[in-house]
Amino acid sequence: MKTIELKVQVRDQLGKKAVKEIRRAGKVPAILYGRDFGPTPLLLDQREFYQATRTKASGNVLITLKVTGPKIK
Repeated sequence: MKTIELKVQVRDQLGKKAVKEIRRAGKVPAILYGRDFGPTPLLLDQREFYQATRTKASGNVLITLKVTGPKIK
């Protein structure tokens, strides 16, 4: 199984207007859910995200997130 590492940032901008600005800047807004922490808003680079999800293996890719920014609570 192929493993890909994506660099993501924790974002503090929330809401419809902020998301539109993020998309115009070539970024992808996302939410990370987990058992040990609450929903965490993230920011991904659009080009890196599409390269990671558009591979020959497509559905058989393990994506590891390298989070930068404030610590996830």
